[in-house]
Amino acid sequence: MDSVAPSENKGNSTLTVTIDKLAIKGGKEIPVKATITHVSSFAPVTKDRPYSEPSSYQPQYIPRSRPADMQDPNATKGPHSIPDLLLTSSPHDATSGTFTCEKKNLRLAKTVQLQVSVAVVPPGIKIQ
Repeated sequence: MDSVAPSENKGNSTLTVTIDKLAIKGGKEIPVKATITHVSSFAPVTKDRPYSEPSSYQPQYIPRSRPADMQDPNATKGPHSIPDLLLTSSPHDATSGTFTCEKKNLRLAKTVQLQVSVAVVPPGIKIQ
């Protein structure tokens, strides 16, 4: 995490992150240049609850044995965008990405998924 700016007076909040190394098996670290290319959520979304605050997400599992009439056919089955959350990133930036949340504090729950583009940095090359 590079910088955090909380929401003040219902303003925007921001979080800037840089991913600059990957830890691999055996504890070795590899220098990388990473750019966050997409952010989405797997939090349950239904017709009655189109979106909820990420901090309130609870994992929900619908067992196969549950009768079909008790399952919500409108529930989101895959990742979806997160309202009021903006991702700004570019492979030309020194950081991996900046998240901005409009008019409230930013919260990234465990249901949030990041898609990251990663390039290994060759020995002797310094990323600016």
